[in-house]
Amino acid sequence: MGAEFTSLSQGDDGVTVTYAQDGAQRSLTARWMIAADGSRSSVRKALGVKLDDLGFEEPWLVVDAEVEGPVTFPDLTGVPEGADLQRLSVMMCDPNRPATVVPGRRNHRRWEFMLLPHEDDAEMMREENVAALVGAWMKDVPHKVVRAATYRFHGLVAEQWQVGRVFLAGDAAHQTPPFFGQGMCHGLRDVANLAWKMAAIVNDGADEAILTTYQPERDPHVRGVIGAAVAAGRYICELDPARAAQRDASIRAQSAQKAGETAADLIPAISTGFVARGTPAAGQRFIQPILTDGRKLDDLVGQGWRLFVRDGGTDGAVMASDLPDNGAVLNWLVDRNVDAVLVRPDHYVFGTGAAADLLALRDAMLRQKQEIAA
Repeated sequence: MGAEFTSLSQGDDGVTVTYAQDGAQRSLTARWMIAADGSRSSVRKALGVKLDDLGFEEPWLVVDAEVEGPVTFPDLTGVPEGADLQRLSVMMCDPNRPATVVPGRRNHRRWEFMLLPHEDDAEMMREENVAALVGAWMKDVPHKVVRAATYRFHGLVAEQWQVGRVFLAGDAAHQTPPFFGQGMCHGLRDVANLAWKMAAIVNDGADEAILTTYQPERDPHVRGVIGAAVAAGRYICELDPARAAQRDASIRAQSAQKAGETAADLIPAISTGFVARGTPAAGQRFIQPILTDGRKLDDLVGQGWRLFVRDGGTDGAVMASDLPDNGAVLNWLVDRNVDAVLVRPDHYVFGTGAAADLLALRDAMLRQKQEIAA
């Protein structure tokens, strides 16, 4: 904390980072560097990495408040029976001013208001303007605004995520409009992807070439989800009343044909990289069932590589029929007509098939140069 990156240099064996702290220039050297230094990433700029613009930029005012009572919503149609709007994130596709209301912990609430073309960022952050926007949602409910800031919602992806021994992660590598709530999730998946591979190199003697699978695995995932968020943003940010009415009719017609989809359904499987391509479900996220005692699967079986099998006989494997998960993992295997599934430390499916074959393939891939398919 309190340190500012100034420069870096790298060689065959490591990266040296120079930084300013307490009025002095200091440096440290490590085997790799992960730059998770935000959307304005100084490291990305120092490396000369460009951003691919996915064609979305809209100014929004974000307001955090402490609210001592319920939020007041306008009359809404089509709300599912039993839905508690006080506990849900609600996107208001109002052409007069698109807005989002997000519940937080305890009495925290967040509002996001789209700024209109004639509005100035600084002017809209003035206390009286913030109070007018937020106050309409709370009527006589006591509340306190604790923060207000304007943001530019972007759809951007770095053209290069790895430069030598330096890796971009999080907002330094990609920025998404917030309409699916996946920004922080993207960053967590980035570092989970890197962490298990770096650990395998350091602790298990894996070939360092496995790190070249980072961008091929993550980039298509990020672009798929950001692309969907950008499309949703264009729906939400429509300011023309006539086009907004057409949008509303289209959404109602589409929703009548769908059931149960969530933002998670937009997340694509890993199609290339460190997976057993060609085996059923390879590259998909594995399930996380709730156990009969209320815990989750990971709480019982732990982290790292996990091998789940239908029948015994493989050392270190977890028998699916022994799990107190109401048959979730066993049914997963049966539905795909496979005997075993090997799950990576970042919770993606490495591959399915015969247990011994999966373990042998994994071990071989850990120790060989990677050939990444386009």
